[in-house]
Amino acid sequence: MDKSPKQQPLVSFVLPHHGRDLLLIETIESIFRQDIGKEEIEVIVVSKTEFDEAHTLPVKLVEAGVRGSVRFIVIPTEKTISFGRNHGAMQSSGKYLAFIDSDVRLAGDWVSTMIQLLRSSSDTVLVSAIQVHDSDNNTIDMIKSSMSQANLGEVSALPGNALFMGRSAFDRSEKFPEYLETCEDWVFTNSLTKSGKLLLTDESSFVHLGEDKSYSAMFLKEIWRGKSNLGSLPGRKIDLREFPSIVVPAVVLLSPFFALVALILGFKVIALFAALFIVLAPLLYSIRLKVRSSVEVRFGSLILFYLIYFNARAIGMLKGFVEGNPGKQHEISPQ
Repeated sequence: MDKSPKQQPLVSFVLPHHGRDLLLIETIESIFRQDIGKEEIEVIVVSKTEFDEAHTLPVKLVEAGVRGSVRFIVIPTEKTISFGRNHGAMQSSGKYLAFIDSDVRLAGDWVSTMIQLLRSSSDTVLVSAIQVHDSDNNTIDMIKSSMSQANLGEVSALPGNALFMGRSAFDRSEKFPEYLETCEDWVFTNSLTKSGKLLLTDESSFVHLGEDKSYSAMFLKEIWRGKSNLGSLPGRKIDLREFPSIVVPAVVLLSPFFALVALILGFKVIALFAALFIVLAPLLYSIRLKVRSSVEVRFGSLILFYLIYFNARAIGMLKGFVEGNPGKQHEISPQ
């Protein structure tokens, strides 16, 4: 009996994977619960780990009845997340591309909402939905979700947790910058504004399952995320809204040192003002988040969050400056 050729999928999901298989399984399960039908979906997992058929992940996917729609692509361990995303996209065949982190749970209407938004505006090139916190009401998760919900509408860049775009728009794009270890999502999405709009909507949502649950874990993660902040700047137009994310962390980190030096030198007024800067930025950002979102977190927790966040980002930028980037130019993966 002849088998009919497999139908071209409507949406190709590209997922970079770096461990934590259980979260990846939950992510894939949420993908196949979308309201467009399983036959319209293709999932490409780009990993630095080889999966054989006896591995827990393929077994779980067989049990869920979706193994045939999931492909595993192995890339060299030294390659960046951007390489994985570009390579996975080039191996896919869907009309639309969804770049999803391997630790998110999508709302059931995520795909249909993204498609509707793209189709309703001819000058929109990329769409995403807000992050919402999980049911455990973790403080950090709630704050990060509120940060997402405070920036609805047209934006100049987006985080890479859950991005949706047409294949033709991706083919015309500059692709994800493979020379960056982090901040690649910000650079890629910002580059798309040259050809159209980026939209963030609250008509659908996702949960970041891998969100940090403790301040110590968040501190270490934000150091890593900040490594490519400076490396992402050359060669592109810097939006004025980006300057605070570059300047504020450095000011918060260096303020105690300036205050101490000023105090030693006898400049007490200058020392006082420098000391105020330690908490001024966290205070202002906390007020801003309270005003712009419906965050239900104690004000003191917000200040503590931003104090840790800014210091970690500054340390990350310093670390990235010292270590340098893994490459000096774009390295787009071959098709």
